[in-house]
Amino acid sequence: MKPWRAPCCICSRPAAPGSAIPPSYRSAHLQTNPRGNPPGESSETTSLCTLDVAGNAACITYSNNNHSGVVVPGTGILLNNQMALFSPWPDNPNQVIGGKRPVSSMMPTLLFRDGKAAMAIGASGSTRIPTSLMQMLHRVQVQGKSIVQAINEPKLHAEVETLMADEELEPIAKPLADKLGLDFRVFPGRDTSMGVVQAIHAGPDGAVTAAGDPRARAQGRVR
Repeated sequence: MKPWRAPCCICSRPAAPGSAIPPSYRSAHLQTNPRGNPPGESSETTSLCTLDVAGNAACITYSNNNHSGVVVPGTGILLNNQMALFSPWPDNPNQVIGGKRPVSSMMPTLLFRDGKAAMAIGASGSTRIPTSLMQMLHRVQVQGKSIVQAINEPKLHAEVETLMADEELEPIAKPLADKLGLDFRVFPGRDTSMGVVQAIHAGPDGAVTAAGDPRARAQGRVR
């Protein structure tokens, strides 16, 4: 087995100005800064993956929701207000119980092959995180596609009574929504609302690939 090149890191950081970004991705990105923040990093959830030469892997999904105003002394880390995810109603997955963590859509994932990290994958995108990751994992693990191919394909998501899809999937998704009696919503271009996936894959031969979701101008680097 060839040695893994490292460090390998990918995160949802915008590409450098002037990078070759397809027009559809560029317009989708420019429409997703509603808070008027200056160009640069988003104020939304961030996901990143890393893999080093020793095979150590980590995947982090970081989201404050809205920060609580409390900072962990000596760290600069803001605590979030995820207590808001708990429900006051009984028989609910997020029922308030002492010592319990609230159910969350965040899903940083590590896959292993023969005891070694084979993939690190995560996403940002609120409730679209699990469906984004499961579509990505199906394409790579079941269909045998590369993570670059898988991350560039369109996505769909079902939530409550609505089926959402990237516009390329409309011919398939719209009839399905009608058949199931669901509302249908199409997202033009590649909107970040459908989830932004970041992934690193280490093949059986030791070759490492890092891929960032182009819908957020994310980057993957191996060095």
